[in-house]
Amino acid sequence: MADEGVYALDARSGRLEVHRRARSMLCDGVELDTAISPLLPRRRGSARPSFESAQGSVAAPVAPGVIDEATSLIPKPGPPSVYDSVRRADRCTLLTSDDGSELYEACIAAVLWWDGARWCCPPWDRPRVASLSEAQLAAEGLIEPRAIAADVRAGLVLINAVQGPCRPAGSLVADDVLMPLLEAFARATTR
Repeated sequence: MADEGVYALDARSGRLEVHRRARSMLCDGVELDTAISPLLPRRRGSARPSFESAQGSVAAPVAPGVIDEATSLIPKPGPPSVYDSVRRADRCTLLTSDDGSELYEACIAAVLWWDGARWCCPPWDRPRVASLSEAQLAAEGLIEPRAIAADVRAGLVLINAVQGPCRPAGSLVADDVLMPLLEAFARATTR
């Protein structure tokens, strides 16, 4: 029997390996930072970006994190990754367009925005990790792709497959507005 916690399964070596992961940094009330998406240099055709890790400066992996040009979504990269350069302890970094005007994702979660009538996610052609949670919500017709301004906070929710939907600091999303996301997350994780 495994201890309670978060685990990653890895079969790339030809055998199943189980790795215990640190607790998720995503939680209600998490403080936010903002940075330009580390995926953007690769999309502009420049050299692969590098990032700082415990091993020093490392080139960002091309595979499996290759951007799908049809959707601009990438598979979630394992550690170390290009996202390490924008992660901070007990904070979440919102990742933006290169001019800083539009939200694409967070360093540990997908971003959703309540526009007052509907939940919105970034358009599929924005470079970001392909989110399982976002895919589930899209399959249920609960989200609509729309550009999300980088300065929105009141209607912002972050979601990942470990924690589900969370309201970061500054979010004023009411419980009844959040409930459809919570219910969809519960359906997806209890099968």
